[in-house]
Amino acid sequence: MICQQASELIPLYVVGGLSDNEARQLQSHLATGCPGCNAMLTEFTTVGASLALMLPQAQPNPDVHASLMARIARHTDNTEPRKPEQSWRWYAMSGLAAAIVLAATLMAVSAYWYRMIKQKNQQLAAMQERFDAVKSNLNSLTANYRSAVQTAALLQLQLKQSEMTRKMFMAKQLQVVALSGKPVDKHAVGRIFYNAKTHMWQFCAMGLKPLPPTKTYELWFITKDHAKKAAGTFNVNASGDGMLTAAVGQNMDQISAVAVTDEPAGGVAVPTGSIQLIGTVQ
Repeated sequence: MICQQASELIPLYVVGGLSDNEARQLQSHLATGCPGCNAMLTEFTTVGASLALMLPQAQPNPDVHASLMARIARHTDNTEPRKPEQSWRWYAMSGLAAAIVLAATLMAVSAYWYRMIKQKNQQLAAMQERFDAVKSNLNSLTANYRSAVQTAALLQLQLKQSEMTRKMFMAKQLQVVALSGKPVDKHAVGRIFYNAKTHMWQFCAMGLKPLPPTKTYELWFITKDHAKKAAGTFNVNASGDGMLTAAVGQNMDQISAVAVTDEPAGGVAVPTGSIQLIGTVQ
């Protein structure tokens, strides 16, 4: 016998409503020491005792009582008189038994639905936990994917720049312009490598001071008629190193000098900051 079957028989067992076979099977199960079923038996036994104490004591109707007593007095034989209170006691016990059966049935039904609801809530909680774990893993995978895409894009850009730099340095018509720092920063140096065939400029700087976020470095080409052409902006790392690649539609012989100034972030059309590097085109 399993606990579910036993829980259905215990209410009837308390009020003596089981057959001998069912009672023996239930007793055998209880004898195994099952904690849940023995606790349920104790609970229903307590409820039955409480219901018995709650019932009011039955009293016969006074007229009926007097009539019965008169009939008893008229009989003088040795037959033991019938006690009228026994019928009332039987009705009272019958009512008590019915009340116990009803209470036990209600308790059994309530206990059954309580277990079912509790089980369903536990299942829902477990499903919610699994859903949250899957959602967390999905968010983590999404973040990793986005990071991988950004890394791949950065690597492709670096690879492209490396290939452009390699082609520039391998060019036969390669010109170099040296830039040096002004008195405020004598340790800063710069180099411009110019590919006359592709008109590509590769600028490298070393030893420049890192600027705050509101400032940036800007490269300028100065023509022989003193016109200043912006070639792009760049920033440097903590070591002061920076790089800039630009395609300028100018022939080298039209440029007389190259300079680097510190300007507001984003760059300007006309130089306004101080010169950090400068070099003359030979």
